[in-house]
Amino acid sequence: NQNYTVNNPADGDTYYLRVTQNGCYSDANTSITVLSQPVAPNISSNSAVCEGDMIVLGTTTNATSYEWTGPNGYYSTLKMPADIIASTLTAGTYYLEITDANGCVSAQANTSVTVNSNPSVPVISSNSAVCQGESMIFTVNPNGLSNYTWTAPSGTTINQAGANTLTVTGLDVNGNYLAGTWKVTVSTANGCMNEATAQMQINSIESAIATTSEVCAEHDIPLYANEITNADYFWYEDDGNGTYDGVEVLVATTQNTVIPYSNAADGDIYHLVVMANGCTTTDNIEVTKYAVPPTPNMEVSINGAASTDLDSDANEGESIVFTTSTSASSYLWTGPNGYNSTLQTPPAVTASALSSGIYELKITDANGCTSAKADITITVNDCAATPTIYGDTEIC
Repeated sequence: NQNYTVNNPADGDTYYLRVTQNGCYSDANTSITVLSQPVAPNISSNSAVCEGDMIVLGTTTNATSYEWTGPNGYYSTLKMPADIIASTLTAGTYYLEITDANGCVSAQANTSVTVNSNPSVPVISSNSAVCQGESMIFTVNPNGLSNYTWTAPSGTTINQAGANTLTVTGLDVNGNYLAGTWKVTVSTANGCMNEATAQMQINSIESAIATTSEVCAEHDIPLYANEITNADYFWYEDDGNGTYDGVEVLVATTQNTVIPYSNAADGDIYHLVVMANGCTTTDNIEVTKYAVPPTPNMEVSINGAASTDLDSDANEGESIVFTTSTSASSYLWTGPNGYNSTLQTPPAVTASALSSGIYELKITDANGCTSAKADITITVNDCAATPTIYGDTEIC
């Protein structure tokens, strides 16, 4: 035959050809050179990857040309192909053939790329808005993932392995008790992640301050609360345990109120509850109610003769001295003709028609409480006028 195919030739084999025509012939020969096939290239990938990550393929084998093939019709002729977006369509086996300078093609090398699924987009629920000092609580679905990483508004991260609930107390010492945007990043065991954000609102309310005035018995008791913008006020009478627990009797719904003296006793406790911005603040006040001092005793001395008689007589011109043995912080004497004194023993009064009448004494103790009045009635008797003697005073 004019053409001949040699199967499995060996390097250096020589083949001879004789051509005969019209009884004449001509000879020729040729030697075969068998070139070595390039070894299969080494091939690398960054498997396993997560959905949305980049698949990175490459080889360190040098060649004249490259041919990559793979899932979803993938094809490239670059030594280091462009990164591939990881998805379920791009997962699978990637192949590489190289061609050397002699045009010889290598055996295929391959690498398997695993694309792991990302967790579903997390859904965050929280107890926002909270009142200042109340714990912030975040809960994430899905549950049961490998790790939950929280990022606070400050940028601080909080890692929680396997726990889908985060609680930040009002006493947090790490500076994470913050309003604003909170982010959670959830991770599977394969390291694949997803994230979501939630807003946390912290409402504040000024602290309630309850005050009162110390009063004396048989005086109404004022209760005062500090001014808080847009607040509702509630006053409750303590139920005996000294602590507000929501079962007390409501006595007023105004900022300030007055408790009738007949309804309150010394040591009674009243609770103030103030609500604003959805938040509540409380305080309480204990009533101090002082007893009225006893009615003072009154003594009178007329011309030096002492008497405790509540009705005493004096003659015109005699000296009337009032006093009391009852100790007190202050004294108030009043009586006829504008009589007034603040001394325990006032100056003497000279008996006359003008000084006849009722004398009263009230005392005030160290607590500012005033006693009931004590009184003495002084009756001033008229004396006979100096007689005038008529007649002869000279006789024989």
